[in-house]
Amino acid sequence: TTIVTSSDGRLWSPAGVIPFNYVQALAWGNGTWIAAVPVGNSTLSSILLESTDLRTWTPVMTLPDTILGVAYGNGRWTAVGNLASGPVSAVVWGSTDGVHWVRVASSSDGNTVFTYHYQLSSVAYGNGQWIAVGSQGSSAGPGLKTFTSSDGINWAANGGSLTGQWAQESRTGLANGQSLRCDHNH
Repeated sequence: TTIVTSSDGRLWSPAGVIPFNYVQALAWGNGTWIAAVPVGNSTLSSILLESTDLRTWTPVMTLPDTILGVAYGNGRWTAVGNLASGPVSAVVWGSTDGVHWVRVASSSDGNTVFTYHYQLSSVAYGNGQWIAVGSQGSSAGPGLKTFTSSDGINWAANGGSLTGQWAQESRTGLANGQSLRCDHNH
């Protein structure tokens, strides 16, 4: 996968290559890039890679879950996605160094926030708050929902939701005091 960069959003230049066909998530923080790529032809597990220059990538850990979003904020990394086992279920991983990761929340560990079978697809940090976006994967109905956390470990489903004909992929970000969400409409 070729990585391109731009300083103005109009002119783009190749900056490096991640030696995998598909990148599920990519984030920058604390002088390091973290990328999540699927293991083999399956997206049930993810390999986390790190780089400081976008050219040299080092595998740091293989997670047993599908990682779809990564972000850095307040001295920690947070990765979100879907549990590899069972039905569509949210999972959150955390790290303070980008190398050692721990599963901090999931719908399989009794976390009542993720009881509605949401797969988390994106995460961001800003203004002292983590925000993750999830799509409902069960037959209970369509929609995108936001989950928030002040520490990246304890999550609440007190965010907003979107319903209607929205795709199951959503990306979120925080900039200039605003929560941003990009949804692909089919």
